[in-house]
Amino acid sequence: MTKKNSKIGICVSNGSIKSAEEIKKILEEKFNLLINSNFYNRDFFVAAVNGGTANCLNLGIIPNAIIGDMDSITTDVLDNLKNKILELEKDLNESSKNLNIKNNELLTNKIKFISYKLDKDESDTQLGVDYLIQQNFYNILLIGAFGNRADHSLANIFLLANPTYKDYDIRIITENSEIFILHKSGSIKGGIGKKVSIFSITPYTYFIKTSGLKFKLKEEKLLFSPVRGLSNIFTRNTARIDIREGKLLIIREL
Repeated sequence: MTKKNSKIGICVSNGSIKSAEEIKKILEEKFNLLINSNFYNRDFFVAAVNGGTANCLNLGIIPNAIIGDMDSITTDVLDNLKNKILELEKDLNESSKNLNIKNNELLTNKIKFISYKLDKDESDTQLGVDYLIQQNFYNILLIGAFGNRADHSLANIFLLANPTYKDYDIRIITENSEIFILHKSGSIKGGIGKKVSIFSITPYTYFIKTSGLKFKLKEEKLLFSPVRGLSNIFTRNTARIDIREGKLLIIREL
């Protein structure tokens, strides 16, 4: 059996990030990641998806890999990345003895460029997630998943429901919410008074019962449409959802 990578894998897409500082704060406070830590010693791995490289730079993160058809990564972004690498390599050269870093292990040799054809079945974000799974990451965060195109945003939400991902913990993170799939009965962390919306992404989901939520469901179906799970409220810091059939999309307020 393949050993799971204990680090968190982060897939950074080319969507809109309104507040890089807020995203960094969430990563640091909610997921205990040291965003400004040294490239070689940090406790996370970053796959930038195509133009998501610009989002990485805005977050102050150098990606470990850049993946996609490269249609939305500009020359300016690549130049900025190169300058950032050169700047860090200069600092690393000066402290390489203390860090036990060899010259041939500098950043220019550590970032992978993985290019795909423009005409392909998978979205670039899916390629990024699949790459992280291939690297044995179990916990994966998607950043920059939403933007000006509704079709791309929906595609990234639906990507979470990919049946091949059911054994992985994959979540979309925005400045104010966390989005993930609940494949079976389980608990949801939240906070008293915080909102959580629950959607069935199968024709219906049969609820045995819920606890820790203001609006309870017990021995009833939640249909795909019309939607009836908007803006529930945590009455405890952790809510419990027990289901018999179906699959749920959870959007919780951070």
